[in-house]
Amino acid sequence: MKKKLFYLTILLFLGLIFIEMFLNTSLVMDTIYHAITLWKEKLFPSLFPFLVFGEVFILLGLPSYLSYFLEKPCRVLFHLSGNSVFALIMSLFSGFPSGPKFTKELYLSKNISKEEGNLLLKIVHFSNPLFILGTISLLFQNQKVILSIFIAHYLANFLLLFFLRGKKVQQPNIKKENLAILFTQQTNSFSSSFLSVLDVIQDAIQTLLFMLGSICFFMLLSTLLNTMIPNSFIYLKLVLTGFLDLTSGIFALGSSSIPLFLKGLLATGFLAFGSCSVHLQVLNVLKTCDLSYRSFLQGRILGTLLSMVLYILIYGVVW
Repeated sequence: MKKKLFYLTILLFLGLIFIEMFLNTSLVMDTIYHAITLWKEKLFPSLFPFLVFGEVFILLGLPSYLSYFLEKPCRVLFHLSGNSVFALIMSLFSGFPSGPKFTKELYLSKNISKEEGNLLLKIVHFSNPLFILGTISLLFQNQKVILSIFIAHYLANFLLLFFLRGKKVQQPNIKKENLAILFTQQTNSFSSSFLSVLDVIQDAIQTLLFMLGSICFFMLLSTLLNTMIPNSFIYLKLVLTGFLDLTSGIFALGSSSIPLFLKGLLATGFLAFGSCSVHLQVLNVLKTCDLSYRSFLQGRILGTLLSMVLYILIYGVVW
């Protein structure tokens, strides 16, 4: 009975959305055009180089070299192997959903264990710094709010990594005397790795095309749903928009009339959770391996709560 009721609810909901599309054809076209423009001018140029070069670095063995130098601090602080640092660094600079993608590649190339991969999925969710310091800064026009968002967003993930760390790392240390052997092995495999660049580029384009589709879908869904909600329910509209599509939610906050403190709080939550659009992209990334999406979801729920608490503390106490 519950399954039937759920099915009928979904069917009715999609039917209403479908009708709304016919009643607002110009709005649908404008929304899709806006989504494509955003992807073309902002997301593709900022993500494509990182996705390609990140996977090329994995092919050339850069995670192994990072592991050689950073193995000890990673083990002591976070109970991770040095290889995991690569996913952390790349996700820090390139933004989501690159973190889960690089985690998957490290796992498939046997640089990290499954347990370590699932732990990384909980925390490798970083916004591109330029998005916070550039786009959100221009929208909010307040340095105190921007710095509070920035610090809370990044600090929350590292605190999660520290408190959720496992008991030990299964991967053995790379000994000092093995560095020359490692370099020789990577040099010998250079030719085959170089030929794989074609697959890397194709994979990056497929990931970005799926991102475009998910952004279009959820941006359109949030736009149509907002036409059904009265303007007096401003907070409901903002939360719904940010929950479905992160970028739409941030821009909606920027043009809203709610208090600046609440704008920053909601923006922090949107960034930490990532929106349904980002979650769908992560599901697409993980579908070809046995790493757990549930780990990513758990991390985003905990990260959202923690980052919002940190934002309140930083905004109210530090400044």
